[in-house]
Amino acid sequence: MVKFHFRLESVLRQRERAEQEAQRKLAAFERERVVLESQLRGFQHMIEQERADLREAIGVGVGNLAAARLQANASLGLARKADAVVLVLAGVCRRRDTAREALADAMRRRKAIEGLRDRQLAAWRSDQRRREEAENDEMVVMRHRSNATLHAEHHT
Repeated sequence: MVKFHFRLESVLRQRERAEQEAQRKLAAFERERVVLESQLRGFQHMIEQERADLREAIGVGVGNLAAARLQANASLGLARKADAVVLVLAGVCRRRDTAREALADAMRRRKAIEGLRDRQLAAWRSDQRRREEAENDEMVVMRHRSNATLHAEHHT
């Protein structure tokens, strides 16, 4: 039996590899985003804890002013670290969005080649059906001629 051969199969495989690479890049940015968001939540939790400790230190009395200053400085240091994480997170989100667009483009490019392959396969199958029908018709005609010849020889 004749087998369908798509001439652009290597192009399709290349497009699939490009799409997989785009998926890997997007996944890497997503993992990085999740880690940074987790760090940010941790910093926010520590800042809230430092502020609660500061309120407690201030509420106890004037004697713990040095401790209150240390608490305030610790809270500010954590806020600076959290701000730095926010900036890094914003950059990661921009790169993730760019990677998402690249993935969508890679998917469109792959689907275009797949659509071409599907149309060519449908045309090939249709052509194969027509050929088989023509061969069957030819065999019927030949059988009919053979039967007619045998019938004519038999009656003469």
